[in-house]
Amino acid sequence: MECKRIFIIAPPFYSHFSPMMALAVCFRRAGASVVVGCSASFSDSIKGAGLEFAELEITRNANTGVAEKTEQPAEEAERIRAFIEATKRGALETLRFQNRNRQLDMLADPERIREEINVFAGRFKPDFFVVDQLSYAVSLALYCLQLPFITFCPGHPTYIPQEDQLFGVPYAWPPEFDIADMELAELRNEASGVRDHFTAMFNAIIQEYDSRLPLIRDAFRFASESAQLFNYPDFGGLHKDRDGPKKIFLGYCFTEEGLNRSWQEMLAAAGERYPRVLVSFGTFLSAREDVLRKTVAGIANRFPQSLCIVSAGASAPALRDLENDGTIVR
Repeated sequence: MECKRIFIIAPPFYSHFSPMMALAVCFRRAGASVVVGCSASFSDSIKGAGLEFAELEITRNANTGVAEKTEQPAEEAERIRAFIEATKRGALETLRFQNRNRQLDMLADPERIREEINVFAGRFKPDFFVVDQLSYAVSLALYCLQLPFITFCPGHPTYIPQEDQLFGVPYAWPPEFDIADMELAELRNEASGVRDHFTAMFNAIIQEYDSRLPLIRDAFRFASESAQLFNYPDFGGLHKDRDGPKKIFLGYCFTEEGLNRSWQEMLAAAGERYPRVLVSFGTFLSAREDVLRKTVAGIANRFPQSLCIVSAGASAPALRDLENDGTIVR
Protein backbone atom coordinates (compact mmCIF):
# COMPACT_ATOMS: atom_id res chain seq x y z
CA MET A 1 0.00 0.00 0.00
CA GLU A 2 1.32 3.43 -0.94
CA CYS A 3 1.14 5.76 2.04
CA LYS A 4 1.07 9.44 1.18
CA ARG A 5 -0.59 10.92 4.26
CA ILE A 6 0.91 10.31 7.70
CA PHE A 7 -0.20 11.74 11.03
CA ILE A 8 2.44 11.58 13.79
CA ILE A 9 1.28 12.10 17.37
CA ALA A 10 4.19 13.25 19.51
CA PRO A 11 4.15 13.72 23.29
CA PRO A 12 5.31 17.09 24.68
CA PHE A 13 8.58 15.69 25.98
CA TYR A 14 11.70 16.88 24.19
CA SER A 15 13.47 13.50 24.47
CA HIS A 16 10.52 11.80 22.73
CA PHE A 17 9.57 14.64 20.41
CA SER A 18 13.06 15.01 18.91
CA PRO A 19 13.42 11.48 17.44
CA MET A 20 9.81 11.53 16.24
CA MET A 21 10.53 14.80 14.45
CA ALA A 22 13.54 13.20 12.76
CA LEU A 23 11.22 10.42 11.58
CA ALA A 24 8.64 12.96 10.39
CA VAL A 25 11.25 14.81 8.32
CA CYS A 26 12.35 11.51 6.73
CA PHE A 27 8.75 10.70 5.79
CA ARG A 28 8.38 14.15 4.25
CA ARG A 29 11.61 13.78 2.26
CA ALA A 30 10.27 10.47 0.96
CA GLY A 31 7.32 12.33 -0.51
CA ALA A 32 4.66 11.91 2.16
CA SER A 33 2.40 14.64 3.46
CA VAL A 34 3.09 14.74 7.20
CA VAL A 35 1.06 16.26 10.02
CA VAL A 36 2.48 16.32 13.54
CA GLY A 37 0.04 16.52 16.42
CA CYS A 38 1.59 17.91 19.61
CA SER A 39 1.15 20.60 22.24
CA ALA A 40 1.31 24.25 21.23
CA SER A 41 4.74 24.71 22.83
CA PHE A 42 6.28 22.65 19.99
CA SER A 43 4.39 24.29 17.11
CA ASP A 44 7.28 26.52 16.00
CA SER A 45 9.66 23.54 15.77
CA ILE A 46 7.15 21.59 13.71
CA LYS A 47 6.32 24.41 11.32
CA GLY A 48 9.99 25.34 11.05
CA ALA A 49 10.72 21.85 9.75
CA GLY A 50 8.19 22.33 6.96
CA LEU A 51 5.56 20.11 8.55
CA GLU A 52 1.91 20.76 9.22
CA PHE A 53 1.01 21.27 12.88
CA ALA A 54 -2.14 20.12 14.67
CA GLU A 55 -2.61 21.07 18.31
CA LEU A 56 -3.22 17.99 20.42
CA GLU A 57 -2.61 17.78 24.17
CA ILE A 58 -2.13 14.15 25.19
CA THR A 59 -0.71 14.44 28.70
CA ARG A 60 -0.92 16.74 31.71
CA ASN A 61 2.84 17.16 32.13
CA ALA A 62 5.53 18.26 29.71
CA ASN A 63 9.24 18.81 29.13
CA THR A 64 10.24 21.30 26.47
CA GLY A 65 13.96 20.83 27.13
CA VAL A 66 14.42 21.48 30.84
CA ALA A 67 11.49 19.97 32.75
CA GLU A 68 11.96 22.09 35.86
CA LYS A 69 11.62 25.25 33.75
CA THR A 70 8.73 24.04 31.59
CA GLU A 71 5.39 25.74 32.24
CA GLN A 72 2.96 23.11 33.55
CA PRO A 73 0.40 22.60 36.32
CA ALA A 74 1.78 22.92 39.85
CA GLU A 75 0.85 19.31 40.65
CA GLU A 76 2.89 17.99 37.72
CA ALA A 77 5.86 20.22 38.56
CA GLU A 78 5.78 18.90 42.11
CA ARG A 79 5.80 15.30 40.88
CA ILE A 80 8.90 16.02 38.80
CA ARG A 81 10.61 17.41 41.88
CA ALA A 82 9.50 14.36 43.88
CA PHE A 83 10.90 12.06 41.21
CA ILE A 84 14.29 13.77 41.33
CA GLU A 85 14.28 13.34 45.11
CA ALA A 86 13.42 9.64 44.69
CA THR A 87 16.51 9.15 42.51
CA LYS A 88 18.63 10.23 45.48
CA ARG A 89 17.29 7.26 47.46
CA GLY A 90 18.43 4.70 44.93
CA ALA A 91 17.29 2.62 41.97
CA LEU A 92 14.55 0.67 43.74
CA GLU A 93 12.90 3.74 45.23
CA THR A 94 13.06 5.45 41.83
CA LEU A 95 11.34 2.50 40.16
CA ARG A 96 8.73 2.30 42.90
CA PHE A 97 7.98 6.00 42.52
CA GLN A 98 7.49 5.52 38.78
CA ASN A 99 5.21 2.54 39.36
CA ARG A 100 3.06 4.46 41.84
CA ASN A 101 2.62 7.37 39.44
CA ARG A 102 2.36 5.45 36.20
CA GLN A 103 -1.40 5.44 35.68
CA LEU A 104 -1.55 9.17 36.50
CA ASP A 105 0.92 9.93 33.72
CA MET A 106 -0.12 7.49 31.05
CA LEU A 107 -3.90 7.48 30.75
CA ALA A 108 -4.99 11.07 31.23
CA ASP A 109 -8.26 12.24 29.66
CA PRO A 110 -8.71 9.28 27.25
CA GLU A 111 -12.21 10.23 26.08
CA ARG A 112 -11.20 13.75 25.02
CA ILE A 113 -8.10 12.43 23.26
CA ARG A 114 -10.18 9.86 21.38
CA GLU A 115 -12.66 12.51 20.26
CA GLU A 116 -9.95 14.89 19.05
CA ILE A 117 -8.10 12.15 17.18
CA ASN A 118 -11.36 11.17 15.49
CA VAL A 119 -11.81 14.77 14.35
CA PHE A 120 -8.25 14.88 12.96
CA ALA A 121 -8.79 11.53 11.21
CA GLY A 122 -11.78 12.99 9.39
CA ARG A 123 -10.00 16.24 8.60
CA PHE A 124 -6.62 14.95 7.38
CA LYS A 125 -7.58 11.40 6.32
CA PRO A 126 -4.12 9.91 7.01
CA ASP A 127 -3.18 6.52 5.65
CA PHE A 128 -1.84 5.71 9.10
CA PHE A 129 -0.88 7.26 12.42
CA VAL A 130 2.46 6.99 14.22
CA VAL A 131 2.21 6.84 18.01
CA ASP A 132 4.79 6.87 20.80
CA GLN A 133 4.65 3.56 22.68
CA LEU A 134 4.35 5.38 26.01
CA SER A 135 1.37 7.44 24.79
CA TYR A 136 -1.06 4.78 25.95
CA ALA A 137 -4.14 7.00 25.76
CA VAL A 138 -3.37 7.60 22.08
CA SER A 139 -2.88 3.91 21.26
CA LEU A 140 -6.10 3.16 23.15
CA ALA A 141 -7.98 5.81 21.19
CA LEU A 142 -6.72 4.49 17.85
CA TYR A 143 -7.68 0.95 18.86
CA CYS A 144 -11.18 2.02 19.87
CA LEU A 145 -11.62 3.96 16.63
CA GLN A 146 -10.07 1.08 14.63
CA LEU A 147 -7.69 3.45 12.88
CA PRO A 148 -4.42 2.10 11.39
CA PHE A 149 -1.25 2.96 13.30
CA ILE A 150 2.35 1.94 13.79
CA THR A 151 4.20 2.14 17.10
CA PHE A 152 7.36 4.17 17.64
CA CYS A 153 9.37 3.02 20.65
CA PRO A 154 11.51 6.02 21.69
CA GLY A 155 13.64 4.40 24.39
CA HIS A 156 14.80 0.92 25.28
CA PRO A 157 13.10 -1.91 23.35
CA THR A 158 11.78 -3.34 26.64
CA TYR A 159 9.29 -0.45 26.65
CA ILE A 160 7.35 -3.17 24.81
CA PRO A 161 7.84 -6.08 27.24
CA GLN A 162 8.47 -9.58 25.89
CA GLU A 163 8.37 -13.05 27.44
CA ASP A 164 8.60 -12.76 31.25
CA GLN A 165 9.58 -9.08 31.27
CA LEU A 166 7.56 -6.68 33.41
CA PHE A 167 7.21 -3.04 32.52
CA GLY A 168 8.86 -1.07 35.30
CA VAL A 169 11.33 -3.82 36.26
CA PRO A 170 14.75 -3.96 34.55
CA TYR A 171 15.29 -7.26 32.73
CA ALA A 172 18.96 -7.14 33.78
CA TRP A 173 20.95 -5.29 36.44
CA PRO A 174 24.54 -4.01 36.31
CA PRO A 175 26.78 -6.25 38.44
CA GLU A 176 27.59 -3.27 40.67
CA PHE A 177 23.97 -3.18 41.84
CA ASP A 178 23.40 -5.36 44.88
CA ILE A 179 19.64 -5.99 44.78
CA ALA A 180 18.32 -8.43 47.39
CA ASP A 181 15.99 -11.17 46.12
CA MET A 182 13.24 -10.06 48.49
CA GLU A 183 13.46 -6.45 47.31
CA LEU A 184 13.33 -7.54 43.68
CA ALA A 185 10.32 -9.77 44.40
CA GLU A 186 8.54 -6.82 46.03
CA LEU A 187 9.29 -4.64 43.02
CA ARG A 188 7.96 -7.29 40.62
CA ASN A 189 4.85 -7.73 42.75
CA GLU A 190 4.22 -3.99 42.73
CA ALA A 191 4.79 -3.76 38.97
CA SER A 192 2.42 -6.69 38.40
CA GLY A 193 -0.26 -4.92 40.41
CA VAL A 194 0.18 -1.72 38.41
CA ARG A 195 0.00 -3.71 35.15
CA ASP A 196 -3.23 -5.41 36.19
CA HIS A 197 -4.81 -2.16 37.38
CA PHE A 198 -3.72 -0.28 34.26
CA THR A 199 -5.01 -3.04 31.98
CA ALA A 200 -8.35 -3.01 33.80
CA MET A 201 -8.58 0.75 33.17
CA PHE A 202 -7.81 0.13 29.49
CA ASN A 203 -10.47 -2.54 29.15
CA ALA A 204 -13.14 -0.57 31.00
CA ILE A 205 -12.73 2.23 28.46
CA ILE A 206 -12.81 -0.22 25.54
CA GLN A 207 -15.90 -1.96 26.91
CA GLU A 208 -17.72 1.34 27.43
CA TYR A 209 -16.87 2.60 23.95
CA ASP A 210 -17.57 -0.58 21.96
CA SER A 211 -18.30 -3.86 23.73
CA ARG A 212 -17.70 -5.75 20.47
CA LEU A 213 -13.97 -4.98 20.51
CA PRO A 214 -11.66 -7.66 21.99
CA LEU A 215 -10.19 -6.74 25.36
CA ILE A 216 -6.45 -6.20 25.93
CA ARG A 217 -4.43 -8.79 27.87
CA ASP A 218 -1.64 -6.42 28.95
CA ALA A 219 -1.86 -2.67 28.37
CA PHE A 220 1.91 -2.22 28.63
CA ARG A 221 2.50 -4.77 25.85
CA PHE A 222 -0.18 -3.29 23.61
CA ALA A 223 1.37 -1.97 20.40
CA SER A 224 0.75 -1.92 16.67
CA GLU A 225 0.10 -5.28 15.05
CA SER A 226 1.43 -3.92 11.75
CA ALA A 227 4.85 -2.43 12.53
CA GLN A 228 6.95 -1.39 15.50
CA LEU A 229 9.81 1.09 15.05
CA PHE A 230 12.62 1.17 17.61
CA ASN A 231 14.77 4.24 18.21
CA TYR A 232 17.60 1.84 19.03
CA PRO A 233 20.26 -0.32 17.36
CA ASP A 234 19.52 -4.00 16.89
CA PHE A 235 21.97 -5.73 19.21
CA GLY A 236 20.28 -9.07 18.52
CA GLY A 237 19.17 -9.88 22.05
CA LEU A 238 15.70 -8.33 22.19
CA HIS A 239 12.55 -8.74 20.11
CA LYS A 240 14.05 -11.70 18.29
CA ASP A 241 10.63 -13.12 17.37
CA ARG A 242 9.90 -11.58 13.99
CA ASP A 243 6.79 -13.66 13.20
CA GLY A 244 4.33 -11.00 14.39
CA PRO A 245 4.43 -7.29 13.58
CA LYS A 246 7.29 -6.07 11.43
CA LYS A 247 10.01 -4.81 13.77
CA ILE A 248 12.43 -2.21 12.50
CA PHE A 249 15.46 -1.07 14.51
CA LEU A 250 16.23 2.41 13.23
CA GLY A 251 19.34 3.08 15.26
CA TYR A 252 19.29 6.50 16.90
CA CYS A 253 16.93 8.98 15.25
CA PHE A 254 18.18 12.55 15.27
CA THR A 255 18.42 15.52 12.96
CA GLU A 256 22.07 16.15 12.14
CA GLU A 257 23.31 19.64 12.87
CA GLY A 258 26.73 21.14 12.32
CA LEU A 259 28.70 22.76 15.13
CA ASN A 260 28.41 26.52 15.28
CA ARG A 261 31.49 28.74 15.22
CA SER A 262 31.61 29.04 19.02
CA TRP A 263 31.81 25.27 19.49
CA GLN A 264 34.31 24.85 16.68
CA GLU A 265 36.59 27.39 18.32
CA MET A 266 36.13 25.82 21.73
CA LEU A 267 37.07 22.34 20.49
CA ALA A 268 40.01 23.70 18.51
CA ALA A 269 41.29 25.41 21.66
CA ALA A 270 41.14 22.08 23.50
CA GLY A 271 43.89 20.80 21.25
CA GLU A 272 44.78 17.13 21.15
CA ARG A 273 42.92 15.98 24.25
CA TYR A 274 41.43 12.52 23.65
CA PRO A 275 39.14 10.72 24.03
CA ARG A 276 36.44 13.34 23.75
CA VAL A 277 33.55 12.39 26.02
CA LEU A 278 30.08 13.96 25.95
CA VAL A 279 28.13 13.61 29.20
CA SER A 280 24.43 14.12 28.48
CA PHE A 281 22.08 12.53 31.01
CA GLY A 282 18.85 14.21 29.99
CA THR A 283 16.35 16.14 32.04
CA PHE A 284 16.30 14.35 35.34
CA LEU A 285 19.85 13.25 35.96
CA SER A 286 21.16 16.60 34.77
CA ALA A 287 19.40 17.98 37.85
CA ARG A 288 21.58 15.69 39.97
CA GLU A 289 24.71 17.79 40.43
CA ASP A 290 26.27 15.07 42.59
CA VAL A 291 25.93 12.47 39.81
CA LEU A 292 27.49 14.81 37.26
CA ARG A 293 30.39 15.59 39.60
CA LYS A 294 31.10 11.89 40.20
CA THR A 295 30.91 11.18 36.48
CA VAL A 296 33.35 13.95 35.57
CA ALA A 297 35.74 12.82 38.32
CA GLY A 298 35.55 9.22 37.10
CA ILE A 299 36.30 10.19 33.50
CA ALA A 300 39.24 12.36 34.54
CA ASN A 301 40.63 9.54 36.68
CA ARG A 302 40.28 6.91 33.98
CA PHE A 303 41.30 9.12 31.04
CA PRO A 304 43.58 11.94 32.31
CA GLN A 305 44.08 13.38 28.81
CA SER A 306 40.40 13.34 27.87
CA LEU A 307 38.17 16.26 26.98
CA CYS A 308 34.90 15.96 28.91
CA ILE A 309 31.97 18.04 27.68
CA VAL A 310 29.13 18.15 30.21
CA SER A 311 25.59 18.98 29.12
CA ALA A 312 24.42 20.15 32.55
CA GLY A 313 21.23 22.04 31.73
CA ALA A 314 19.97 24.13 34.63
CA SER A 315 22.78 22.73 36.83
CA ALA A 316 25.51 24.37 34.74
CA PRO A 317 26.01 27.47 36.94
CA ALA A 318 26.56 25.30 40.02
CA LEU A 319 29.18 23.21 38.19
CA ARG A 320 31.38 25.99 36.82
CA ASP A 321 34.09 25.05 39.31
CA LEU A 322 34.62 21.82 37.35
CA GLU A 323 35.79 23.68 34.26
CA ASN A 324 39.46 23.35 33.35
CA ASP A 325 41.55 22.42 30.32
CA GLY A 326 39.92 18.99 30.25
CA THR A 327 36.31 19.83 31.17
CA ILE A 328 33.73 22.06 29.48
CA VAL A 329 30.38 22.64 31.24
CA ARG A 330 27.37 23.97 29.33
